[in-house]
Amino acid sequence: MHSAVVVALAKVLAERGDGVATLRFNYRGVGASGGSFANGKGETLDAQAALRMLRSRFPAAKLAVAGYSFGTWVGLRAAALEGTVERVALVAPAVRIFDFVKEDAATFQGRLAIYLGDQDEFCDVPEAEALATSLGASLRVFPGNDHYFLAGRRKLADAVVPFLVPEG
Repeated sequence: MHSAVVVALAKVLAERGDGVATLRFNYRGVGASGGSFANGKGETLDAQAALRMLRSRFPAAKLAVAGYSFGTWVGLRAAALEGTVERVALVAPAVRIFDFVKEDAATFQGRLAIYLGDQDEFCDVPEAEALATSLGASLRVFPGNDHYFLAGRRKLADAVVPFLVPEG
C-alpha cells in the first residue's frame, strides 16, 4: 500500500480527476491489517474482497487491477477468479519468486500488460518475454530501471495509467 511504485500509480490516477476511483490496501498481516501471510491464497482472497467492494460501490465502473511485484501474481489470480475486471497491469512481476502459470489467467478475458525495468532483480527481459507470450500480454521494458523503478517511477506511472484507463 505504501510502496513507492504503488503510490506513484495512485498519484497519476488521481491526477486524472473525477471518474477514476483507486483503492490501495495491505494484504493480511501487513501493517495494521489483521491476519498473517497465507502463501498467496489468503492474499488472493483479500484482493477478491477488494474487487467486490469496489463493484458494490461502483456497479457501473470499469474495473482494472494494477499489481506490483507480489501484487502482480495475486492481482492476476483475483481478476481471473472474479471475472469482472477488464484490464490487469503487471508491474515488475517477480517470476523468480512466484510461479506464474497460464492457469493463473485461464479464465481472465481482459487485456494484460507487463511493465518491467531492464535491470529488474527478480525478472529479466527474456523471462518477461516468455511470461508475456504465455499469458498473451503486451510487454514494455524501461531501460535503466530496476525492480523498484528508482530511475523513473513517474515515467512508469505515465505509461501504465493510459492502459488502465484508456478512455481518458
